[in-house]
Amino acid sequence: MFKSIFRLLLCLGHGMLCCQIMIGIWLSGGQADAASEQPNIILIIADDFGPEMGAYGDLNDLTPNLDALAASGAMFLNGHVTAASCSPSRGSMFTGLYPHQHGMFGLSHINGAPPMHDDVPKLPNELKRLGYTTAIVGKTHFQPFDQFDWDYVETNGQKVVYERNVRWMNEKGFGFIDAHKDSGPLFLVMSYVDPHRGGPAYGPGKNQEFPRVVSGLPEVPIPPDATHPIPYLAVDTPAVRSEISDYYAAVQRLDVGVGEFMTGLDQRLVPENTLIVFIGDHGADVTRGKISAYHSATHIPYLVRWTQHISAGQIRDELVSTIDLFPSFLDAAGAETVKPDVRQTGLSFIDLLCGKRSSSEWREYLFTEYLTHVPWHLYPRYTVFDGRFHYILNIWGDERENPLVAREYDEAWLAATAPGFSDLKVAAAYARVEKPPQNELFDLQKDPFSLINLADNPEYAQLLRQAYVRLNEWRLETKDPFLDSEFLADFDQQMQAIHEAYKKR
Repeated sequence: MFKSIFRLLLCLGHGMLCCQIMIGIWLSGGQADAASEQPNIILIIADDFGPEMGAYGDLNDLTPNLDALAASGAMFLNGHVTAASCSPSRGSMFTGLYPHQHGMFGLSHINGAPPMHDDVPKLPNELKRLGYTTAIVGKTHFQPFDQFDWDYVETNGQKVVYERNVRWMNEKGFGFIDAHKDSGPLFLVMSYVDPHRGGPAYGPGKNQEFPRVVSGLPEVPIPPDATHPIPYLAVDTPAVRSEISDYYAAVQRLDVGVGEFMTGLDQRLVPENTLIVFIGDHGADVTRGKISAYHSATHIPYLVRWTQHISAGQIRDELVSTIDLFPSFLDAAGAETVKPDVRQTGLSFIDLLCGKRSSSEWREYLFTEYLTHVPWHLYPRYTVFDGRFHYILNIWGDERENPLVAREYDEAWLAATAPGFSDLKVAAAYARVEKPPQNELFDLQKDPFSLINLADNPEYAQLLRQAYVRLNEWRLETKDPFLDSEFLADFDQQMQAIHEAYKKR
């Protein structure tokens, strides 16, 4: 209780109000109502969504509602997920562990694919112990789901996935809030599926479409000829613009959904007592985005609002990860122990945003990984990022080709790998996607789209060695089972067996 009170005093910073709070506590004998001090916690997740927002400088500028949310609190410029695959990434959000720790190495819905370990810490369970009523609306995509303690679950596949009915989702979220807002603090996850791909392919041997207009939204989708391609694609053709305009139309629908949800939320819950976080579960489903290990794969929007506790308009450049959600939410809820499991290495951004922790006390390195998506996509990679240099270790680089196939890429990949493509620097970057070297090193200050691999440049040899050492220290510290070559070989055989069984379905 007193931990929560101290945080409130420090964040508010208003002397008279602080005195009133302290006098009230003293008159009540220190028996303040713990539930009244605990904020409601709302986690909003977008699916396959990188920082393609106006607030992050996106040239299409199609996210007025998300931009307003960013302006109302703190916006992290260096927010990252742990892995650019749906299930492993979401597992980290709800356990505070990296995928190689929580055990859900790839997608959870494939028969035989490993779920999370039974003994992982579970965010809704911890919040339940602190008096929260818990709910998730929309996409879940993690297992074992039944070990996570949700009081209310709404995952209607037709509405959520196929219809992309953001307004239906919002009504379900509002129904939960209306039913429980007077019974104590709430933890609600709103997990939208946009702008994930879905539907028919763009053509033979091509990827699935981004649903352009579904359930009447967006009312005015951006036309292809007005669309700026996502910058890191580094390819601009009519076909690329057509495909990417569909992606941005799905982003428009997401923005409408989040905007209308925020309006209804503020009508129902006191903003001063409601902590809101908005994130993507990884980057867009385009080449060098989802299912890869590049900076563009794990870089996400990361927004935090807590009115009167976190000052509005903050633009932060600290390295934040989705493993930080677990300790941050427990910190806000007043838990004495914000990391109940010794394996957790995340940090609470509450102290950072409230001014109790300086940037110099924050992490120096951020780590991500990619193990697999579906079982037949196994291709282990690990990365370390210091805010400027991004190092990627491809375990099988120079040994095996990337197991993805052409239909899992996009129009930019088809253009950049076509005979006669003129931009040799971009062509080389796309060639590395298919045949990665063991080491990749990028200077994002000079090369923000990771096009020039510096790993073989002798000027960066020392930096490369340092990055490799630090990355392996982290793998050892976090007890990565894939350091054991026999474990990796056995797991590879298991994934191949699952693939063979899947092909016979």
